[in-house]
Amino acid sequence: MLSAAHFREAMAEDAALSHAMARILARHWRILIAQIKELKLRSTTERIGLYLLGLLSPDSGPQTLRLSEDRGMVASRLGMSPESLSRAFAQLRAIGVGGRGRVVTIADPGKLRAMCGGR
Repeated sequence: MLSAAHFREAMAEDAALSHAMARILARHWRILIAQIKELKLRSTTERIGLYLLGLLSPDSGPQTLRLSEDRGMVASRLGMSPESLSRAFAQLRAIGVGGRGRVVTIADPGKLRAMCGGR
């Protein structure tokens, strides 16, 4: 581990290190801004849909996946209550998304993608 003072000193002396750190911070800033936009501009159903799409394999057919964390943690990660997550899953049943607990089945990833704006 480096102390913060030593790291700041190294950055002051090494332009390449400073440039690399600026790139890393800019990338993380863009990630955070994208997450905030998702929380503010998307409905709970769209947020869970996008989350599930991110977990799918490139295969376009029906898929079953296992969430790496319980639904309460998923709800927290997506900025919603567990109850809102349950309601969102209930709405997704109409397009073939179902499951119980950590297991989620998606009958048609294309329908889910279309519901989420084509992403």
